[in-house]
Amino acid sequence: MAGPLDRADLPGHGRSEPLPRYSFGALAAAVAEVVPAGTTVAVLGHSLGGVVALTLASGWFGVRVSGACGLGMKVRWSDEELARAADQATHGRAAGRRAGAGGSRGG
Repeated sequence: MAGPLDRADLPGHGRSEPLPRYSFGALAAAVAEVVPAGTTVAVLGHSLGGVVALTLASGWFGVRVSGACGLGMKVRWSDEELARAADQATHGRAAGRRAGAGGSRGG
């Protein structure tokens, strides 16, 4: 590996504070805030994190991304799933937070 490995909790996951409203762009912007200026990164995400990784790679967030990979992303949503996701985005998932699941840095 050419550089350090960083992991981050998305807002509202682990120990990270929730956002007032959720969108792929809002999540990508939150990740962009923790990338040091001038750093080029390769991003990898699973499920929702995969969509966020690809959104971050769009170039709209001021982060230089050399490569992006999204694994296990859901690409088809029923009306019921969309309604449930909208409800969770509005009301948060505080009850589902796990103690001790904060972001970390590995090498």
